[in-house]
Amino acid sequence: MSYDDLKMRAAWRELGDLSKALAPRSSTDPLHAPRPRILALDVDGSLLKNTGSEEFGQPVSGLIKKLYQAQQDGIKIVIWTVRADTPELRAHLERHKVPYDFINRHPWQPPGNSPKILADWYYDDRALVATGNASDLDNLLEKKPWWKES
Repeated sequence: MSYDDLKMRAAWRELGDLSKALAPRSSTDPLHAPRPRILALDVDGSLLKNTGSEEFGQPVSGLIKKLYQAQQDGIKIVIWTVRADTPELRAHLERHKVPYDFINRHPWQPPGNSPKILADWYYDDRALVATGNASDLDNLLEKKPWWKES
């Protein structure tokens, strides 16, 4: 295994233990029913550089390779975006060889729930990891997305 492969696996382990990517769930609760691990991936400003317009940006450097590794580790990738699932979006993803399994939905979504997609991880340029500390919100409201920082 190359040094780059080791670095990539280490980066994904920060998101969660990949050896448990397909760990069965034992509950009858639909939110905890057996399913693969799911990564919900935002498009503009996360997967693709934000152009500030309707045009699609270029992929963020190195991210596509990490997504292929995640798929190899059993993680399902759901493109989760405010953009509609259009032929133009799919063509752009295919042109850049972006691996994904679904766009804006997946078959493991529990019936009767809200439109928020069920996932183990949400990768989004406007997100913040909630740590149970109310000051997290202050930090979020003060921060600009990476692509707006000067």
